[in-house]
Amino acid sequence: TANATSATYQWINCNGYVPIIGQISQSYTVASSGSYAVIVTKNGCSATSSCHAVIITGINETITNSGFSLYPNPSKGRFVIETNQTENSSIEIYNLIGAICYHATITAAKTEIDISKQPSGIYFVKYNHGNTIYTKRIIIE
Repeated sequence: TANATSATYQWINCNGYVPIIGQISQSYTVASSGSYAVIVTKNGCSATSSCHAVIITGINETITNSGFSLYPNPSKGRFVIETNQTENSSIEIYNLIGAICYHATITAAKTEIDISKQPSGIYFVKYNHGNTIYTKRIIIE
């Protein structure tokens, strides 16, 4: 995520510094491992960020209806998890290298989570309910 306001953006793949077609938003979620940067243009001047390596781990986001949602996404590190099942439920949050950053037992249908002290980036929220596990991705700005 780029932080400049009132600017235009072009995300690039640092392997050859090739623009990623259609990726002109303030934030970009990568689809594959690689090295990425953003060109920010404001008031006629452009600057390119340093390249950041991203490694996609083997944790897959569940596409099906998982019985839980999280919002806002992206967030500043504070977000809400809503679920219709609280009995025998917990969450774990992992960073991109697979290290656990947060763990809690879910005791309410709506739970506020605060990981704002963690670095900006993509995290995976694993929701455990009984013998069922679902995973969703969240972006912390």
